[in-house]
Amino acid sequence: FSKYKKHQRFLGMERISLDNGVQFGSLFSEPIITDILQNLGHATHRCNFAKLYVNEQFAGVYVNAERIDDSFISHHFPGKAGGLWKNDTGGPGGDLRFVGDNPNTYSKAFEPKNKQAESKEEVLQLLTFIKDINEGPDDKFEQLLSQKLDIDNFLQTTAVMLLSGAFDQLTGWGPHNYYLYRVPRSATASTKWHYLPWDLDVGFCEIAFGKVY
Repeated sequence: FSKYKKHQRFLGMERISLDNGVQFGSLFSEPIITDILQNLGHATHRCNFAKLYVNEQFAGVYVNAERIDDSFISHHFPGKAGGLWKNDTGGPGGDLRFVGDNPNTYSKAFEPKNKQAESKEEVLQLLTFIKDINEGPDDKFEQLLSQKLDIDNFLQTTAVMLLSGAFDQLTGWGPHNYYLYRVPRSATASTKWHYLPWDLDVGFCEIAFGKVY
């Protein structure tokens, strides 16, 4: 909605995503999963059904999903913005394993999705987060993870992904289809990472990618 007017929004959103739900076997998966996450109080993209018309011709019913972008971040995480990354297709480190100190190694897995994430400081924050949760002492892992990550949100989200069969996530094969967002340190709170699932159209279905799972 901002392509021709920079600050134009529709219902507070800059972009939406329309999914026909045919390719992956379920038109109902994403609305159901996002409803569950929202009822748990999580920062989750909004989702509903939309009748799509093109030049006044009915084109079908689509899943209408809010995009995770600057508008989403400012709504759910007000205040100073941190880096937002998307793991779209997977790659080295995409499963949150530490694969070295070279930030370029992670560039395939983590695509910067806002201006902040393009800075060297934010890239270092991402690298440090992944390194810390992998190389911290075992006896302090729970404490370390709780300090770095919104752990209750992450564990509940993971449980919902497994319950729904949404394997196309960090919890599945070739981990991808999620965002990481860093809330910067403030006067009252330390920096915190948030796991934001995306592309939830393969849950609650038996057929996806033309196969039975």
